[in-house]
Amino acid sequence: MTLATRSPSLPSTRRLTIRPHPGQLRVITSKHPITAAIAGTGGGKTVAGEIWLLTNMIRNPRELWLVVEPTWPMVNRILLTDSANRPSLLRLLRYFDPGAIYTKSEQTIHSNLGTIFFGSATHPESIEGVHVAGAWPDEAGQMSYLAYETIVRRVSFKNGPILITTTPYNRGWLFKEIYQKARAGNPDINMIQFPSTANPAYPKETFERNRANMTPARFHMMHEGGFARPEGMIYEGWDNRHLVEPFKIPQTWWRGAAADFGWNHPTAAVWAARDDDGVYYIYQEHKKSQTLLADHYKHFQALSTNGRRPEVWYADPSAKQQIAELRAMGLPIRPGNNDVTTGIDTISHLIATDRLKVFNTCPHWIDELESYVWDTKEDAPTDKPVKLNDDLMDATRYLLHTVENAREPRLYT
Repeated sequence: MTLATRSPSLPSTRRLTIRPHPGQLRVITSKHPITAAIAGTGGGKTVAGEIWLLTNMIRNPRELWLVVEPTWPMVNRILLTDSANRPSLLRLLRYFDPGAIYTKSEQTIHSNLGTIFFGSATHPESIEGVHVAGAWPDEAGQMSYLAYETIVRRVSFKNGPILITTTPYNRGWLFKEIYQKARAGNPDINMIQFPSTANPAYPKETFERNRANMTPARFHMMHEGGFARPEGMIYEGWDNRHLVEPFKIPQTWWRGAAADFGWNHPTAAVWAARDDDGVYYIYQEHKKSQTLLADHYKHFQALSTNGRRPEVWYADPSAKQQIAELRAMGLPIRPGNNDVTTGIDTISHLIATDRLKVFNTCPHWIDELESYVWDTKEDAPTDKPVKLNDDLMDATRYLLHTVENAREPRLYT
């Protein structure tokens, strides 16, 4: 396969011959609105992403493009720094246009082929504000659904393609929004899966050694590009029986809500109702970063008009200023119980006894739960969750743990 440039704005025609393996070739030549390369580690998905991007830039010169990694350090390490195995995206682009310039302060590459904007999924605001001709989220399985939604908005104006390259890490939004929809026949999604050993350079002895030493679930995700429940999942009892179709909540049911505050870290809120048998239903969610508290308040009010307003509002007790400001605006919010260990126990018990159900129209909540895992130290789980993409989990804990422990004991049958 040969890439060639024939642009009058470039000093000369340049040709690059590449030899992709079959999985990479399917990625590079895909014309679908969404292409998802879900592959084992070391399988060559990132190289395929670089060639996909360069191919599209050559076909559509002078356009704007977006490339997103889970964190800023990954942008620098994976896309801007040459490694022993492959050249960086920057070096490949400079092969075609020696005048390509990387501007660190702007996190952009400017070239005669086009401009590439880099973003970090942990800072969704870095993705906002520009309409692009296409986007490439790399290691998207480590990103939140909020970040992916932002990426989708950036390509929507120009109806641009999205390439997802990742190893599976959990059964969150990637599993539900991409994998399951592709398996169901969604014509807009081209899902391409291949193992680590699809890359001829990947050592087969390493592949087999890891098969012997890893748990089957982890090996399946890390090396075969398949989905499984992540190890150390906090709410192990959760499964599809806890998801329900939305329904009109009776006016007589109790309702409550809770919020977890942030700026770059999103502010999140959940709304729950409780039936006469003590079963809670999470029926609404809110998750947004880089937004003023007054604007969150407007969203809270608007989302609380679907039936009777919540009887109680809770928040992280450390958020004293936000609680005071929202109370001044008229929201009856107060500190909740933020004991992490006992709060997780409460939610686990509600799940185990089928007393927690969630409307399937809450994709951010479902995504967080599927990726909510215990932190590890020296490969051993700790008693603390990983503090990443857990805002709705925290808000749920403030609400249900506080309410459950404030109520008089009652036997549910």
